[in-house]
Amino acid sequence: MKVSNFWHMIALVGVCHACGPDKLADSSLSLGGDVVAIVGGETVRAETVLGIARRKGLAPSAAVREAVGDAVFAHHARVEALEEPVLGVTERGALARRLLEQLEVESRHTPVTDNEIEEATRRHWWEMARPQSFGTVHAVVMVPPDGKEPSNARLVASRVGRAVAGAKDADDFEQLAKAVDVEGFELRVERLPPVAADGRVVPIDEAPRGDMRFDEEFARAASTLDALGQQSAPVRSKFGYHIIRLEQKHPARILPLSERHERLFPEIIADRARARLKETLTRLSVARPVAIERSVDELTARVGMRR
Repeated sequence: MKVSNFWHMIALVGVCHACGPDKLADSSLSLGGDVVAIVGGETVRAETVLGIARRKGLAPSAAVREAVGDAVFAHHARVEALEEPVLGVTERGALARRLLEQLEVESRHTPVTDNEIEEATRRHWWEMARPQSFGTVHAVVMVPPDGKEPSNARLVASRVGRAVAGAKDADDFEQLAKAVDVEGFELRVERLPPVAADGRVVPIDEAPRGDMRFDEEFARAASTLDALGQQSAPVRSKFGYHIIRLEQKHPARILPLSERHERLFPEIIADRARARLKETLTRLSVARPVAIERSVDELTARVGMRR
């Protein structure tokens, strides 16, 4: 929607609200400048409506209704002379929201940078910058985690590697590996999900749950395998010696910068606004120290009991 059309829509909706049955909005007034509605003594400005629309993703008409609703409530609070604590809370809430809206507007003043896009991309790497990955089956000769590695551990792993060298597929690899005499070592044979060279697990059908990673030495060795069916020499990791066979190879999937910019723009603006809010709260807290009563929970509970 063009900006001019947005203001026009706001103006029309403001006029409609001025015709409401409660007569709080005076339709006889000429609403000049950027004023879209007057509710009693409360003025609703276009900038406020625009901020609500952007922050909540609302259509102009819905944003106007919300802004006018706030103004109606504020008018009612003043006319009915609500208790001072209630009125104070209402005013503080309105002012706080106005500050948040202003911070968001300020966050849009400068163009989004490539660095900001890359930082946001890292949070959404599976959807937007998926690295090349390698699906494998491996046999690992486990070694004690206390650092006391038996001298024959690598030799046993090499024996496993020779036994599986002619494997036709993953099933054959597993059977051949398990048939080797590993001289009392624990041998694990596993089929693993695709892994990137940096150790990230890269699921194919759905985004990973959390930051799942494999040992970096293992992942680096897996990424050096080129052809399907190719296997590695013994690879040392913190778990032991691995013989790795490549079963799948998935290409990288990186969206163009322009597409990532479009999809990440709202999140980047929200990040900027949060950072500005944090800076503002820190500055205000220094200027106006906050003291909270230790027994705040008990005091608020007593208030609730009196009602």
